[in-house]
Amino acid sequence: MNLRNVIIIVIVLFAALFLASWAIAPSSGCYSIGSCKECWRWYSVPRACEGNESCYTDPSIEQHNALVDVISCACDEAKSKNYADAVLNSEIEKLYSSVMSGYSGTVNEICEGRVPLSKWKY
Repeated sequence: MNLRNVIIIVIVLFAALFLASWAIAPSSGCYSIGSCKECWRWYSVPRACEGNESCYTDPSIEQHNALVDVISCACDEAKSKNYADAVLNSEIEKLYSSVMSGYSGTVNEICEGRVPLSKWKY
């Protein structure tokens, strides 16, 4: 086998590995608490915006806003159960702490708006 053939084989293997890793990498993320589930994309996609501008989503903003939506939905579920579901309450508190970078709050504080929780703007 000559050097040219070895180089071609290496290039083909590298390309195959690259394509395989790209194909199996997740293109979106999802999170759920109770019956509430939201998903976001890990890459920018076109979105509606004012005027004739071309606008694209920011994946970090999409993720944050999706997680805020999960918390809001889970809070509605927790309220409907009078905060009696300890597992649901704990999941809300854990996600809140993660989304809000270490801030904490009880499920009552989170769900009744006594601690900050807001979506990010583009």
